[in-house]
Amino acid sequence: MNPERLKLLERLKAADLKNDVPSVSQDTAEFLHNLVLEHGCNNALEIGTAHAYSSIWIGDALEQNGGQLTTIEHSDPSFNQAKVNLYRTKLEKTVTQHQGKAQAIVPTLNQTFDFIFIDGQKTHTLDFFSLCAPLLNSNGIIVVDDVIKFKDKMTSFYQWIEAQKSWQYTIEKLDKDDGIMVITKA
Repeated sequence: MNPERLKLLERLKAADLKNDVPSVSQDTAEFLHNLVLEHGCNNALEIGTAHAYSSIWIGDALEQNGGQLTTIEHSDPSFNQAKVNLYRTKLEKTVTQHQGKAQAIVPTLNQTFDFIFIDGQKTHTLDFFSLCAPLLNSNGIIVVDDVIKFKDKMTSFYQWIEAQKSWQYTIEKLDKDDGIMVITKA
């Protein structure tokens, strides 16, 4: 990642922490960046953009791979701030933003993805997964954020995923109090 983007990301993370904006940790962001690079992902979907902290990390990796990121954010203020941040990092051509509810937007997407990052409202994780899973390429990866800290808000998702034979997952504890779930087709 170029130094200008890294400086903006540092400022963005500091502002997010100061204003209590729920963005992923730097460790999680770097993990996502490396995962996209290592797997050669070219087409990604992100549910829950916030101010685009994770979008910039994922978008940078996709730009290096010659790919594209589609993001969906429900909040108007977050969507608008994300637009500014993506413009500042010169990723507006790599990242396509959608404003609205994922439940309405995902069914309109006429493409498949090799990487999907779910970081929307935790009580809707199973809904998001169910909407996105049919759009995943056969060797694709789905990552769900906050699976340790907010496990109690994802009870239906946990019960469902644990009962599945067609999906396999691992939990990566990337922060002192939280982690992500990396899911692939079995």
